[in-house]
Amino acid sequence: MDAHYISFTHSNEPERCLLKVFPSELRRQYAAAPGQGTQNISGIECTIMRMEYTNSDCIVRLASNNGVPVLFDAVLVILKTYHPLEDIEITFHPANIKLDSSHLDLSDANECKKMVQYFFPNINVTNQYENDMIIKISTCSACM
Repeated sequence: MDAHYISFTHSNEPERCLLKVFPSELRRQYAAAPGQGTQNISGIECTIMRMEYTNSDCIVRLASNNGVPVLFDAVLVILKTYHPLEDIEITFHPANIKLDSSHLDLSDANECKKMVQYFFPNINVTNQYENDMIIKISTCSACM
């Protein structure tokens, strides 16, 4: 996956890379929410809870595939310290697709996360509640 990365350059100096990140995970976050009904557990009536999707985080690694993991949102904060985001171009490798501010709003982290999902379809996707993985439900082969 060394060839799968995102590079950020300044529109006036496209040959100079400001930052390179390697997408490693799309993490869907869930929170417990009250469901309908109750259940009796050991003599105590409890509200049935359900898991509700809240947001998605995109984890990238700085500079290399083994670099420090950070949220994509932090990348935008780092880039803002160099130049206005409107002056920065983003290139998705290995597709070699370059987008500038007329095609992608870098100040919108959600839009950037969607681009990661679009250009890296084989990225590891996880579902989490707080810091714990939610059990992955597999499709029953007998049911198909």
